[in-house]
Amino acid sequence: MRFLLPFSLLLAVFLPIPVGVHREDAGTQIIMITDVCSSTPVGIALEDWLVEPEGADELVTAEAFTHLGGVLIQSGFAEAASCPDGGLLSNGKASPCGMTAAGAEVIAWQNIFDEAIYQTAGETHVPARLLKGMFAQESQFWPGSKLGFEYGLGHLTRSGVDTTLIWSPELYAEVCQGTLGMDCHRSGSYFDYLMEDSLNRGTLLAETLERINPDCPQCTGGVDKMKAENSVRIFGWSLLAHCRQTSQVIYNATGHIPLAVTDYPTLWRLGLYAYNAGAGCLYETLVEAWSPGEILSWEQFAGSAAETCRFGVGYVDRVLDYAARTGEE
Repeated sequence: MRFLLPFSLLLAVFLPIPVGVHREDAGTQIIMITDVCSSTPVGIALEDWLVEPEGADELVTAEAFTHLGGVLIQSGFAEAASCPDGGLLSNGKASPCGMTAAGAEVIAWQNIFDEAIYQTAGETHVPARLLKGMFAQESQFWPGSKLGFEYGLGHLTRSGVDTTLIWSPELYAEVCQGTLGMDCHRSGSYFDYLMEDSLNRGTLLAETLERINPDCPQCTGGVDKMKAENSVRIFGWSLLAHCRQTSQVIYNATGHIPLAVTDYPTLWRLGLYAYNAGAGCLYETLVEAWSPGEILSWEQFAGSAAETCRFGVGYVDRVLDYAARTGEE
């Protein structure tokens, strides 16, 4: 995840507007767009990355991740002492000799979360292959924090956690009950998290960040593997949250429900785009790309992205490339 709108701007622009009311008159009534991300429409042809696996074994990959190889060598999970260069390039990635030495560990590590991904897909209704592809692109399955503000396997930021707690009230309820107890708002709507005062929101955000951040100086390699595995389901809720947010942004931009504007695979592509590029780029590109009466394709959306928002297009393509290769070992 690279960019998301500041929390205050997200509230001002990308919360729901009422059905049938022009944007300039909106704000007195709230009608949520029906969640179309939590169930696959019947009778449509699915692309490979949307086909649900029958078990975790269908998620196996064997990618030559040089970043992961380098981290495994540096953290002591892999041995490359026989390499003249110690198995590492100057940028910290595994050298060719290092990849040969650490190859088995690289393959094993990128598959240790497969069962958690499979179980999470069943719980959150996100496509399992898409979730694994997102981890591959974001972190190459190394769960340590990045740059001090991107956390866990999916490199969520604080703004990303805000989005997750707003649009996945199921996760909000779980975290809030375990943190604030009986003081939580319990309507089950997207507004429960927003109804908390700023102090409580800060507490819930910090607790969620703690759950996804497995940095552990006293642990082997500096990460808590069990904590990383347990965090997979939070990233599942986050991916679903961004799809749900995308559904609302589609309506806010076009005045139409999502599947009247685009198809189901494109909806998930746009949700993944929002996860990386943010709701601002999503909204701006939708307004530029969509014409009334048309069904928006991913290619049309991608071709309409401004230069400052194009990085999200490449991100989606890379994630889906990984996702489509799951199970091909």
